[in-house]
Amino acid sequence: MTKSVKTATPKRRGRPAKVAEAKAPAIVVATKRRGRPAKAVEAKAPTEVVIVKRRGRPAKIAETKTPKLVVKSSESKYTTGAPGTYKGLQLLIPSMATPAIETWDFEYPGSKTDLSIEIPEFTCVCPKTGLPDFATIIIDYCPNKFCIELKSLKEYVLFYRNLGIFHEHVVNRMLQDIAKACKPKSMSITGVFNSRGGIQTTVQATL
Repeated sequence: MTKSVKTATPKRRGRPAKVAEAKAPAIVVATKRRGRPAKAVEAKAPTEVVIVKRRGRPAKIAETKTPKLVVKSSESKYTTGAPGTYKGLQLLIPSMATPAIETWDFEYPGSKTDLSIEIPEFTCVCPKTGLPDFATIIIDYCPNKFCIELKSLKEYVLFYRNLGIFHEHVVNRMLQDIAKACKPKSMSITGVFNSRGGIQTTVQATL
């Protein structure tokens, strides 16, 4: 229950004192007026009371209201295919320029040789959140005339470090570039991506 607080103002000439009630949580601000008694003003929270001095005139009380924070988002809360979310976000991935991958001549082109290359520290960036994604990339291929030169492959992999790209696009783009460089009899690339938000993704693309 809110209690009333009685505030007595000074006596006014020829008239009895006036009693004003101020209920909590109201803030009572007294302002001095030249040649006249003080005036009690109520200012309710969260309004701020600012006293503005005016030359030769009594002080003026100005109220400044707390500004409201408005957050605008072009993204739908539930739909991932709506404009402003994922649509058109990866259009340049198939045609973007990537570092060259070198090869060396394989001297046993007629043999049935299977090669497997594992990259356990692959890193890229989520194009939606900007957070890093980590994965193990496994390249399995049967060479024809050329084998992949590993130093250039390391430099190629580093290209993805700051690139915003989806998991599915990582594997398919790597297959596109590596197969073009070494022209294998067959090739399969698997990306085992670390869990994010309790979901783990494994992507495989085969030539």
